[in-house]
Amino acid sequence: MTENKHTPGPWVIDRSLRTAVNAGPKHVAMVNFYNSISETERIDAEENEANAHLISAAPDLLSALKDAMRSTRKDFESGPDGDRQHTEAWAEQFAAIAKAEGKP
Repeated sequence: MTENKHTPGPWVIDRSLRTAVNAGPKHVAMVNFYNSISETERIDAEENEANAHLISAAPDLLSALKDAMRSTRKDFESGPDGDRQHTEAWAEQFAAIAKAEGKP
């Protein structure tokens, strides 16, 4: 596998700034959040928040996809340890999807 060149995760939404997706002290992305003054701005705020969740999940999604690819190539060990590795990979994939969708 190639070395990652992106800022390592975890990436989290910083609600105190209302606009930042951060990895520790480093800003990874800025997403505009609008006040709910009009219906258009409310929709924009919901879409922008969804975008922030998706951006913050990027490192988790990448890791989960790599695990899924290894799983389909049968790189996991056989036997109980392989079953554990497979179960952990599925859990990581589901957690990454939930994070991308803004679910707890």
